Amino acid sequence: MHFESATRKGEVMITVTATGEDMNHILFQLRDILRSVDEQDEKVVLSDEQLKRQLDFNIEDLEFSIRASRVLIQNLKLLTMRDVIQYGRKNLLQARGLGVKTVREITEMLEYAGLNWNSCEANTYD
Repeated sequence: MHFESATRKGEVMITVTATGEDMNHILFQLRDILRSVDEQDEKVVLSDEQLKRQLDFNIEDLEFSIRASRVLIQNLKLLTMRDVIQYGRKNLLQARGLGVKTVREITEMLEYAGLNWNSCEANTYD
């Protein structure tokens, strides 16, 4: 795995080369970088390509709890972070097998990836 970050006034550039097993580690490093930038009162804006990569990240490659993985992938057939966001927090809270604690876990994973429930333009499952 190769990980580099550089900052310029008002910008953060991150370059990552990795295999599947290293992706969780990368997400956690990205989260730490984003938090440190937030603490400096600078805004991090992902490029369209970076946002697309994060949204298309496969859920199976993340370290969700067994319950969260099973419900998201097997029951709801959600395969990517984009699918989860488009499905929406409200729908997840109503899904059989998911409670507030598990939806909080999913929300935290979105945040670690630099995403949030508004990262997609529209929730298509509503």
